[in-house]
Amino acid sequence: MAGYGWLSSATSSGSPLPPTWVACTPVAALTAGLPGGNRNTNGNFNNAGNNGNWWSSSPSGSNAWNRNLNNDNPNVNRNNNNQRNGFSVRCLRDADTKIPCLVSHGTGDLFALHADDRLLEGIFEAYYECRKNKRNKAEPLAFELNFESELLDLHEELLTFQYTPAPYRAFLVERPVLREVFAARFKDRVVHHWLMGLLNPHIEALLSDRCFACRKGLGVHAGHRAIQSDLAECPEGWVLKLDVRGFFMSIDRERLFKRLTRDMKHWNQNGLELWVQHVLRRLLLANPLKGCIQRPHHRWSELPQDKSLLRAPAGFGLPIGNLTSQIFANYFLNPLDQWIQGELGFHRYGRYVDDFYIVHRSKSTLRALIPATREFLSESLGLKLHPHKIYLQPVAKGVPFLGAFHHMDHAKLTPRLKGNMWRCLEEVNLHAQSAIGPLDKTHAAWAIPRLNSYLGLCSKLSARRWERKWLKSFDPKWWKILRFSRGKMIALTAPPRAARASNVSSFAIERR
Repeated sequence: MAGYGWLSSATSSGSPLPPTWVACTPVAALTAGLPGGNRNTNGNFNNAGNNGNWWSSSPSGSNAWNRNLNNDNPNVNRNNNNQRNGFSVRCLRDADTKIPCLVSHGTGDLFALHADDRLLEGIFEAYYECRKNKRNKAEPLAFELNFESELLDLHEELLTFQYTPAPYRAFLVERPVLREVFAARFKDRVVHHWLMGLLNPHIEALLSDRCFACRKGLGVHAGHRAIQSDLAECPEGWVLKLDVRGFFMSIDRERLFKRLTRDMKHWNQNGLELWVQHVLRRLLLANPLKGCIQRPHHRWSELPQDKSLLRAPAGFGLPIGNLTSQIFANYFLNPLDQWIQGELGFHRYGRYVDDFYIVHRSKSTLRALIPATREFLSESLGLKLHPHKIYLQPVAKGVPFLGAFHHMDHAKLTPRLKGNMWRCLEEVNLHAQSAIGPLDKTHAAWAIPRLNSYLGLCSKLSARRWERKWLKSFDPKWWKILRFSRGKMIALTAPPRAARASNVSSFAIERR
């Protein structure tokens, strides 16, 4: 319904609304077709983009009657509220203004949009954040050739609510497990960083400190430290590990959007609430498979149905590969953390995405928790507990978590992780053997990220013996351009000495 929920520039008491609200919200809502929200008696504004009110001149005691429309409710409600709240009036627009969101002070226009500069500044900041460690890749390089023009065009699309994400590119990765990935275009990734720059600080404030995935200062290593500490605190107890079945593909995007919309009413979004809602609608309520380009792969048929967005029910599933999907996944499962830690009082607990554990002294208590968790996930989040990934064992036997098998005082790499390390090594050695001529810094830049992802894990888990065995199997060509220093591979900045050309002695010296 075009233009519903507009706020007037006066209250029923005749006092003018603050100029910032007059300048921003009606103009933005005009273009978006979103509700204008309301003004409270204390002068604050809220619910922009969520609901709108029409006021009547008929009094109801000291209040006045009004009709209310809400964006997630088809009913028209009749209420009476304090007369000092804001009116709704017909939509107004200056006849000389072609694009409402581009009007400014001093031109005779009715409104001015101060959000314009904040939006542009946020997009540039998001671009600089997005391109970190990606400036040698083809798509970011192509974007950077004309990045100012590209960002100004993107700003215009967002400002006028014309932004629509480009189709995804879907492909498979085989390590650490077979998984479907949806790659967004670089321009869309800039938008993802802009959106998360506004929302993630508020989401972080909600999350438990025992939620480890994709969070600054936490991550895999923090998860390893936490579970080992929890096991050591309860040596005579039991450990329960559970998993959500097909987690990413089971997320109801509309349920997620409604929860976000409700929580965002209390979040400071720097005056960009309507634009945030517009982008969220494009990401969560639109079909992510529309126009999707699927890269051929002989193993597509091996992917389980609950692991593929291509086979998920309509309205379900987040595309794995987006920054937004990682953060929204943490947010969506946050009620589980609050229920287990807050309501039930289990403090020796940790979660990484959908994989979570609880350590407790009583086996019967943990056993009773399994059906309760199953019921909570189903009723509160629409998710299912994986029936074949329920692990309940004494603490003394240890528990697998995040690629390692943890005991109270040490951890071992799992067989699957060791297998992935050997396959990585074979790939790296084959690369060296098939190279024409000597290896150079381009080869080093290709190999270092692959090697260090595993070496970092070995270092944190104190898997020194396994690490040494792995390094001894490297093709000697690599030691002419790489050096092992402080637990990671680095590129040599000068030609290696003859004594270092051979093999293991070089990295053994570095470790000492």
